[in-house]
Amino acid sequence: MAAPADNLPLLGRRILVVDDDELFRTLVLRTLETLGAHAQAAADGRDGLHTLMGADFDLLVVDLRMKEMDGLGFLREARQIWPWIGAVVLTGYATPEACHQLAAVGVSRVLEKPLDTAVLSHAAVAEIEAAARRAATDAGSERLRQQLRILRLMTEPALKVQTLPQALRGLVAGLAAVVPAAIVGVLGIEDGVPALILHVRESVSPAFAAAVRQLVADRYQALSGRRLPEPLPYESQGIECRPEGVATVGSTFCIPIILGREIRGLVVLAATRPDSFPPGESAFVYHVANHLSTVLLALDRMRALAIHDPVTGLLNRTFLEQEARRLWLRSRRYRHPMVAILIDIDHFKAVNDSYGHPVGDGVLRELGDLLRATARESDIVGRYGGEEFLVILPNGEHADGAGCAERILNRVRRHVFCPRTHDLHLTISLGVAVAHPDDPENIGEARLLALADSAMYEAKRAGRDCWRASRPLPTEATDEPPTPPNPASARAGQRPQGRVLVADDEPAVRALLTAALTRGGYEVTAVDNGAQALDKAAQTPYAYDVVLADLQMPGIDGIELLRRVRTIDDTIIRIIVSGHATVDNAIASLRYGAFDFVQKPLSTDQLSLVMKRALEYRRALLENRQYQRHLSDMVREKSARLRESLDHIRASYDFTLEALVGLLDARERDVGQHSKRVRALALALAQRLPGMDADSLRDIGHGALLHDIGKIGVPDSILLKNGALLPADWEVMRRHPEIGYRILCASPYLRNAAEIVYAHQEHFDGTGYPRGLRGDQICLGARLFAVVDAYDAMRSRRIYREAWGPEQTVTEIRAQAGRQFDPTVVAAFLSGQQEIERLFLSLQSAEDGAPPQP
Repeated sequence: MAAPADNLPLLGRRILVVDDDELFRTLVLRTLETLGAHAQAAADGRDGLHTLMGADFDLLVVDLRMKEMDGLGFLREARQIWPWIGAVVLTGYATPEACHQLAAVGVSRVLEKPLDTAVLSHAAVAEIEAAARRAATDAGSERLRQQLRILRLMTEPALKVQTLPQALRGLVAGLAAVVPAAIVGVLGIEDGVPALILHVRESVSPAFAAAVRQLVADRYQALSGRRLPEPLPYESQGIECRPEGVATVGSTFCIPIILGREIRGLVVLAATRPDSFPPGESAFVYHVANHLSTVLLALDRMRALAIHDPVTGLLNRTFLEQEARRLWLRSRRYRHPMVAILIDIDHFKAVNDSYGHPVGDGVLRELGDLLRATARESDIVGRYGGEEFLVILPNGEHADGAGCAERILNRVRRHVFCPRTHDLHLTISLGVAVAHPDDPENIGEARLLALADSAMYEAKRAGRDCWRASRPLPTEATDEPPTPPNPASARAGQRPQGRVLVADDEPAVRALLTAALTRGGYEVTAVDNGAQALDKAAQTPYAYDVVLADLQMPGIDGIELLRRVRTIDDTIIRIIVSGHATVDNAIASLRYGAFDFVQKPLSTDQLSLVMKRALEYRRALLENRQYQRHLSDMVREKSARLRESLDHIRASYDFTLEALVGLLDARERDVGQHSKRVRALALALAQRLPGMDADSLRDIGHGALLHDIGKIGVPDSILLKNGALLPADWEVMRRHPEIGYRILCASPYLRNAAEIVYAHQEHFDGTGYPRGLRGDQICLGARLFAVVDAYDAMRSRRIYREAWGPEQTVTEIRAQAGRQFDPTVVAAFLSGQQEIERLFLSLQSAEDGAPPQP
């Protein structure tokens, strides 16, 4: 049941609540709404000003302390916008000083928090009634309404123009007609560029105008924190400033133009007399600033719609062509080249047909983002139409265009379109054209774009997923004049169905073929002999789709022409046209690569059918080759990634093993980095033995590194015992090869290394442990390891003895050949002992942190 009207004292009243405390702001809003008011909220004073400029309110309910703009500052500004508006302050800081400052701006109703509904209701009703009495007794209110009507008449024409200076000129002229000021000025900021329009209404001096410009610069910096350029560019209209005019500024009034939360300009009034701007005038100027904010916002949106493509957000075709013209004229003036790159998505129609237009639009947006990210900041990027995009390099050479095309192509190859929904892998075709300042006058921006389009079509015919450059443009330094248009080319303004090279020595047949093909939309080059046809094909490889050759021609006949053309471009579809249609001629033609053998005379329908079949075959051929290349690239890329991943896994594996072995070596405090040393020595010795491949070396390295891994199972009381080991201790110690073997053999990667670990304590004569193996029963890696392990142990210092010298160590190893060590391995060791000794010293020095010994 609705509350009676008597219980809704604020029914229909419009109230703005300004408070930065969200919870209290919401509480006030709900309270006012229960009293019948239409309440709206603002989070701080700046937000409140923006809201106040766009709507009428009967009452302001304002907090005093806020972070951005406090309540006192907001009320000062608000009373200039609406001098008669009512205001109630809700604050927890109602000090005498605060109340005195509020009284100075005409606010007398100050309520203390927390909120009391009855008190707020009574104060709000009283303040609204008082504001109504003030407005009724002030004649300025009617004048303000009249000014607002005038302002609307000013704003409407401004919205019809497309540039900021045009809008400002109209607004400042209209404002000057209704505001008593010597100079009325408006500053607008668009894309960071200032536009200042000053309208002079009275006779003032240049010094007066300069003071106004300085006021604008200082005020803008104070409000926005940003500096305007010096000197500030401006445009003056109205009366001309003369030296005899008034030089001193009497009074000024400056208001910010706020768009959202950004300072986008200023409105400034300057008068020759003091106190020239009463409250009514200042309120009107605030509304001017509000309307200017609307104009700026509208201009931003109109400009965005006028120059941007709605799907991708890139520049649209109209603006691209304007920019191409501007950049072309600039390139001719400053004598630098420019590059145009036209990009087309391959088989885009199939994307739309298969997945729908929303997915197609998503692909277009993603490609637009890729192009934006790839292009330089100075490049122009836009959507040229449909699935075509254009990139303009304003000051680019051919190398710049080629590099940009490669970057774009590679980025698209790596990109997955519509991820997580369709995972599309798409390709593009690109055409690159370069215009130089010395090009003839008829080679303008339109011709540049046409050349880029032609080059892009060449990329399509070459199998897509690639780029092609246009033929170099002729320059004034070239001896040859520009090539005139081919009268037998396809119809102007249309892409050719294909490019055909006709070779026939009969003028009538040649003319007939040329005319029929041209009517069918083909671009035709016609010659009268095989030699000329070869020259044409060699000059522009991959430029032609089809060769139509007569069988019998003077010099190089049709069959020989087919054979030689194939060596230049094996993708050209070769067709023999002959009046001598014998079985032998047909077989010979097909043997040398002819796609078809056609008998003269040909009908138009027959020629059309033959050409259609030929082009379809060529497209299939090129697409298949491109697919094979792309597949090969994918296989190579995935193989490289797999190898890289395996390398990372192996590196991580080796790091883990080395870390584990390092812990073991650290456990035996007197052995240092023994495991790492014997691995390096074992690999050096293994390389001196015949038949060692990479896998064998890897297994020997792992076995040598991990040979003592089984000591994990030996207690410290035995492993670190200072005295001699007891028989029971040896029983435990001799189990470490088997423990190590069991740890490692679980990994297929370390299975061969596990066997080395298991046998590394076996002796060649069978006296070792744990299995008592002898001779070749011991794997080669273990036999090899036994020698270098003994060498490292004897050459290294221990706490119970000093290190042996190299001669003493070699003598001992030689003496143990056939007993502890394999004689063949010992012989290999002795032949390389000096190299092994140098490696040992180097490793030991690195471990000690000392320079390597000689």
